[in-house]
Amino acid sequence: MRKLLGLCSLQAFRQIEMHQVLDPAQHAALLDAYTDAVAAALRANARSARGEAEGNSYGESVYELSLGLVFELQAQTSYWTAFVAAMAGECARSGAFWRDPAAEGVMRKKVNDMYATLRDKVDADNYVVATGRECSPNKIYTYRMLDMAYREISGLFAAWEHHAAQVGAILGRPLAGTPIEVRQMKSIGGCKAEWIIRWSATLEQFGGSPGPLHTRSKRFASLKNSPDKIAALLAEIGDYEELSREYGQRRGLAFRCRRGRAVAGRLLACAGRVRTGRGQRRAAG
Repeated sequence: MRKLLGLCSLQAFRQIEMHQVLDPAQHAALLDAYTDAVAAALRANARSARGEAEGNSYGESVYELSLGLVFELQAQTSYWTAFVAAMAGECARSGAFWRDPAAEGVMRKKVNDMYATLRDKVDADNYVVATGRECSPNKIYTYRMLDMAYREISGLFAAWEHHAAQVGAILGRPLAGTPIEVRQMKSIGGCKAEWIIRWSATLEQFGGSPGPLHTRSKRFASLKNSPDKIAALLAEIGDYEELSREYGQRRGLAFRCRRGRAVAGRLLACAGRVRTGRGQRRAAG
């Protein structure tokens, strides 16, 4: 999703008046223009391999999730406000950098930051709606990391013969034949906290860079020595996935539809005001 949104945002930036980031009075109009342009770019990429890739375990594609986040910006404009402020700050240091093809990496980074924080907020809100339990964006980020770790471990277990040394390190013992854990771990609820910690520790040796629990970042550092906390978080993820399978897909669809209709209504109303204003200006002219 990050790569697709970055690609389509760069395409959108070439079509809109990016200098308006310097004028707070134009930020709302710029958001409308960006929304239209990036949505069109996403639709053009909907059938690409990247767009059709699985976005979550509920059947939504990367394209569908990306388009949903784009329209969330209309409902949660503070994320757009922070983005244009970052763009204006960069412009103050480097000039109109969006015109420089060599600055695409900087622009992607700012887009990624905007959508990463927005996605955490949206997912946290959806979690609260589905479970009735409080959840912060930071906790969602931790859930996502642990879910990613589980999926990585699951993939290693499925191909254990090709990754015997790493799987042995994760399980904490040398392998002698097919490990029973390969058959036993059928969901994230069956993933042990110790495996998560050992998996992270193996990544520097087998993947070339430190795992998320073993980097210099303090974000997950406390989890490295807290298997009980990891186990509790894994259990919560498992409960949420079970709830989602049983009830959440229909409830989530209804929630997204209600929210989508509300956002669409605001967009249509805005478009109507723009068309009316243009018509009045033409009539006055």
